[in-house]
Amino acid sequence: MASPKPQTEELEVQWIESKWLQQQEGENTREADEEDIPAVGDLFADPDPLESFRFDWDTLEGKHIAIELTGHKAELGQTLNSTGLTLWRASELLCEYLVKHPEWVATKDVLELGSGLGLVGLLVHHLGAARTSLTDGDTDTLSNLRENVQRNGADTDCGRHVSCRQLVWGEKLESFQTSYGSFDTIVGSDIIYVEQILDPLWTTVDLLLRPAGTFLLSYARRNVSIDLVLRKATEYGFEWTTPEMSEGVFVFVRTSI
Repeated sequence: MASPKPQTEELEVQWIESKWLQQQEGENTREADEEDIPAVGDLFADPDPLESFRFDWDTLEGKHIAIELTGHKAELGQTLNSTGLTLWRASELLCEYLVKHPEWVATKDVLELGSGLGLVGLLVHHLGAARTSLTDGDTDTLSNLRENVQRNGADTDCGRHVSCRQLVWGEKLESFQTSYGSFDTIVGSDIIYVEQILDPLWTTVDLLLRPAGTFLLSYARRNVSIDLVLRKATEYGFEWTTPEMSEGVFVFVRTSI
């Protein structure tokens, strides 16, 4: 039986609107949006585009984890302004792997790239991460992400916390690192759609991952082949393994420390 959902006020959330990328004063000021994925279609063609998603896991230690999310219907994924506004299969696959291998995130500082609805990041927190930073480059996605984090609540024992921050890959990384430090583990699921983002992605991972850290990528074939992703990883000094019985999951570590 699922345990009762925690009360929202138990969650320590750190919003940083003042730190989000802004245009110069005097312009039409707004947070910076990612521009990699062009808008196609009409979001409002469906009079009721929203959908609720619920996920339940039982950990190896016998803990039950339930996560409830709100986003846009999966079938609208190709017509949304941002890919982060709905749920993608690769995030579920990464969650299934992490539930079986919580050692990658338990007690660690974890950064999620392209958090979307927040499924992986929230699971990471429940699996015992010391610090969980959920990030996305798109402001509409971040707004929805905030609501999902608040909706679920979280355990803040031992000073653990969840935060949602804007991070545009390859941009102002030194400032981000100065403010929030580096991470033991970086996770990302279904975040590679176009070849042009590979260098910004690996630049971000290379700078924000601690020397002995691990990058877990759940890959789904879009317009970029996995061979190209792996070749770019090699250029940035990473090697990888593919865990058995874990569809699409790649574990990257530095070739030399």
